[in-house]
Amino acid sequence: MLRQLILASLLAVPVAPAAAQMQPAEAVVESELSSEQGELLALEEQWGQAFLDGDYDFIEALVAPEFRLVIHEGAPFIVPREPWMANTRSWHFAAFDIEVHDIVVTGDTAVVVLSGTWQVDADGARIIDEAFFLTDTFVHRANGWQVIRRHSQTISDNLEVGD
Repeated sequence: MLRQLILASLLAVPVAPAAAQMQPAEAVVESELSSEQGELLALEEQWGQAFLDGDYDFIEALVAPEFRLVIHEGAPFIVPREPWMANTRSWHFAAFDIEVHDIVVTGDTAVVVLSGTWQVDADGARIIDEAFFLTDTFVHRANGWQVIRRHSQTISDNLEVGD
């Protein structure tokens, strides 16, 4: 019943002109970025390469002490830095490809929106092979940019509304 009410209310709402003009996000154009945006783009690319190379020193420096991974796997989860780093160290990244769609810098804070794919093995078996959508929040400190939050959503996840 709830599902029918939600669908009926969505169908009754006229489509706003802006929604009708929405287009999928393109990759950022590097030549159009500010120096700060370019630095953040490079950090995102280096982070992906660090996963592939097992460069945990780079990852340790990039991921702030107060880092949290925010995911939704049937319920919301907020994963602190320590267990996230432990998982990262236990996995073998077979592939990690990203496309950055948006970078916004305001003062000492930045938000980077990206999508990509990854393949991860553990104990000799493929445990992850999926596409994702990420939003990373960075702060600029004396030693450079550090990420404090990563919101991660698999693209195949669908919102389910209970009846």
